[in-house]
Amino acid sequence: MQILLSTQNEAIIAIDEDIDQAEEAVDQGSKELVKATEIRKNSRKVLWIITIVVAILLLLLGLYIYINFIRPVTTAVSDVVDTVTPNNDNNNNNNN
Repeated sequence: MQILLSTQNEAIIAIDEDIDQAEEAVDQGSKELVKATEIRKNSRKVLWIITIVVAILLLLLGLYIYINFIRPVTTAVSDVVDTVTPNNDNNNNNNN
């Protein structure tokens, strides 16, 4: 009988140790989940900041291209059109 109680006591002690280890593992896992959540939030903030910066840079690049390349071509075309088309005011003044 003593041997049976001793064996059962050893089994109960082993189970108790396993429960303690499982509890520590759960606590560690909870802490890591909290860290992972914070890291995810911070990475989302960084991603939004990068997206906004890239959008602003693309907007500035588009503005630069418009000012330096598109608008001068449009102005040059309108200058050519102005020189080719006669001015009605000059024709009316010459007729008087």
